[in-house]
Amino acid sequence: MLDKILDGKALVNKLNLALQLEIKKTIDKTTVIQKLATILVGKDPGSQIYIKIKHRTCKQVGF
Repeated sequence: MLDKILDGKALVNKLNLALQLEIKKTIDKTTVIQKLATILVGKDPGSQIYIKIKHRTCKQVGF
C-alpha cells in the first residue's frame, strides 16, 4: 500500500476559500443573513474550545 501524506493546513485553506466564495455568492443573491447558533450545555473545556473554533472559522469565511 502506498502512503500519501496530506498537508492538512493547505487543504483547510483551500476548502475555506471555496466556502468563502460560495457564501459571498449566496449573500449577494439573497437578503437572508446566515448565522451560526450554538448551544453549550455544561462547562466541558473541550466543548468550549470546539465551539470557539467553529465561531472563529465562520467569521473567517464570512458566515
